[in-house]
Amino acid sequence: MARLELLWSPVHKDYFILWGTEICLYKFEEKNALKSQLSLSSTNAATLVSPPISTIPYMKCVAWCPEPENDMELAVGQTTGRVVLLDMKDELSAREFVTKHPRACNSLSWSPLERRLLLAGFEKHRSEFGAQVWDVNRSFSAPRLQKYLHTSVNPAPEPIYRIGESDSVQSLSWTKLGFSLVAGMGGKSLKLFDVRIPSKPEKSIGTRCVNGITMDPLNDNRLTSHGDCIVNVWDLRHFDKPVLSITAPKAVSKVAWSPTRPNFLGYLLRDQSSVGICDIQFCGSAGDDQEPFTLERDIAPPGEITSLVSFAWHPVLESRMITCSISGKLADFNITDRITMNWSPTSTIAWNHGRKVLKFIDESNRCYVRDEDIIVQMKSRATQGYGLKVDVNENVSFINDPDIQSVWKWMANCNNSEYKQAIKGIRFSLGIDSSENLKSESILLPWSGHTSLDRSVALRTYKSPQREESLALCGWDVDLEAQKEDPCRLACLAIFNAQIDKAARILTEAARHSPKYNGLDLIAVAISGFNGEGTKLWRDLCFLQGKHQTNPYIRSMFLFLSYEPLKFNDIVEDSELLICDRLGFALKFLPDAVLTTFIDTLSAKFIEEGNLAGLILTGFSKDGIVLIQNYIDRTGDVQNPVLLLAHNGQADILENPGTETWIQSYRCLLDEWRLWSYRAQLDVRLNQLNALEKIPQQVFLSCNFCSKSVVPSNLSKGAPKQKVSTCPSCGKPLPRCSICLFYVSVSSNPMRSSKNQMAQFDSWISWCQTCRHGGHAGHLLQWFSEEGECPVSGCDCRCMSLDTSPAMKALKITDT
Repeated sequence: MARLELLWSPVHKDYFILWGTEICLYKFEEKNALKSQLSLSSTNAATLVSPPISTIPYMKCVAWCPEPENDMELAVGQTTGRVVLLDMKDELSAREFVTKHPRACNSLSWSPLERRLLLAGFEKHRSEFGAQVWDVNRSFSAPRLQKYLHTSVNPAPEPIYRIGESDSVQSLSWTKLGFSLVAGMGGKSLKLFDVRIPSKPEKSIGTRCVNGITMDPLNDNRLTSHGDCIVNVWDLRHFDKPVLSITAPKAVSKVAWSPTRPNFLGYLLRDQSSVGICDIQFCGSAGDDQEPFTLERDIAPPGEITSLVSFAWHPVLESRMITCSISGKLADFNITDRITMNWSPTSTIAWNHGRKVLKFIDESNRCYVRDEDIIVQMKSRATQGYGLKVDVNENVSFINDPDIQSVWKWMANCNNSEYKQAIKGIRFSLGIDSSENLKSESILLPWSGHTSLDRSVALRTYKSPQREESLALCGWDVDLEAQKEDPCRLACLAIFNAQIDKAARILTEAARHSPKYNGLDLIAVAISGFNGEGTKLWRDLCFLQGKHQTNPYIRSMFLFLSYEPLKFNDIVEDSELLICDRLGFALKFLPDAVLTTFIDTLSAKFIEEGNLAGLILTGFSKDGIVLIQNYIDRTGDVQNPVLLLAHNGQADILENPGTETWIQSYRCLLDEWRLWSYRAQLDVRLNQLNALEKIPQQVFLSCNFCSKSVVPSNLSKGAPKQKVSTCPSCGKPLPRCSICLFYVSVSSNPMRSSKNQMAQFDSWISWCQTCRHGGHAGHLLQWFSEEGECPVSGCDCRCMSLDTSPAMKALKITDT
């Protein structure tokens, strides 16, 4: 298979060539259905500008002239030793340079500074130089080119510089540093030459990486070369060893720097269907001890591509590349950047998009709303004062989770309960975890308010003081018709309490007043036909109707009316019912042994799942702590557990290491959200749980000499208030007021006077945080109401302007 290479124009940013046995000039542009184009991608295509040039045989290397005046001129090196200058606008105007002895031309390079200087590297000949430099402006013509271009014969010009006598050159390149060039010579060394002193190299380093020398277009001192299975990066300032070495599993065929991305290097391996990309994160000099850090990855072109033979970076479009497969198929694609993502505590996600663009989304983005991100939910609730309401029931409106709503309602019932141990959970209330067995009385509950029901037909229920207390905590002791909740739930609870007439009224009123409850009146008619015993057909129909109802409470109503004694599993195990209603039903209708088994099973399930509704069963016991930890691990929500702890009324629970971690995590979140007022209220709430523990003093006024507190601390309780103008520890006087020049004084009870009123503000000590001058607060306020600078002579600090607010200007000094 003939060799194929891609080369982009150094002048025109939308022209490139594909050369092998012929040279094809293409224009890179968007797809156009009206043109005959070669598809590169879904949006871009290559249009053939002119017919392929096939008049130059044995091509081995090509270099595109960087001079704008000769924007379509190519230098073509041949295996015969000729260097042909070809203008693609006029194929017949081709010229050539010829060496004395035929030998392959391995590499070509145009000077970036003197753009008419052409550098060529050749194979070894004992009487020739390996590298030669020509000035293409000198008049010449090609004596041997006439065979296939039909040009006139004139003598060929001589090179103006010759380098490397009797040596071979595998690759070479001009640098941007004057007349310097780098050449890989003899297959074993890299040499840096100044063409004006060609006899001796400026620097030389022994290496087998002498192929494909390429200068970094974004760094004048950096270049790369490759050997069979290694790529080296060099720094001309420290040429004694490579800055970076990249080892490859196969032989390297091409290396190229990105012209748009600093430190971005691409390399191609033989028989490989992907291009290797090396992102050099740090490229220090070769004398540094630290190796540069690199990120390497392989990029495969889209579609079905066999082995690649060449690639070329787009000269303008960042991270865009064209590849050529062994079959000649071209592909244009964009290299996706590695994303460095940062997620702030305020839910802002920021990431890089290329080199110059930073993108971000915040909590207002629809992805947060769609995914119901817990951090956004916690912050939103905290800004509204969630969890710190005086009435615990007010917190229910902030939560959409029915299980957590049930826990808040249960805690409100615990606070209103006369039973002081209610907060320890229903398991504790029933004595399930104690040695005492639950003993309940079996009672028949007759149906009430329905004339068609026989009084002898009744429901078997179970009653005990513990059950009654637990039912009250579940909210089953309220007037159902007075509640403004889901009418289906209220009607279901009415039926559970043998009040079928009340259930029918609730459903009928709901259907009458709200369109969304259309159909409930038919449900009321259906349940009104219940006569206590009922036929088998009626019970079977109720059972089937209940199984097909989507509303869990309507479903439970029909199942309950079609029940058989002691078979209520379909109701107590219905997870769509609120936990309080499932527990209330079990407390009312299940015998002691079955009730205990049900609560044990439900508790274990909730603890394993980390469902906060299980706190109604476990309370804030050891099992409750395990449950909360599982909930936090599952959801990442520390807000609800901490706020529930703040309302539980048990100070000892806060001493658990796990609860301390949750509280501190939530406090840190509030600090990061800058909700300091909310956090302070939370701290107050938590400290109220242990009113006996005195909070240590955190701020005090210290003496300039001994650094101890100037407020007397050895006064007995109830001692009269005293004013102290000297340090009680070292006896040194306190500072003078910069206005009245009297010593300032502090009160032994600085915050409260004998009448439990705030001490007069004008006698407080105040000072500037910049110059440290101060005095009595009243004197300073009076001074700065008329002056702007510090009252101390020689101090030009403008104290008041450092902390001025509109409220200070309107402040008046009054005695309180």
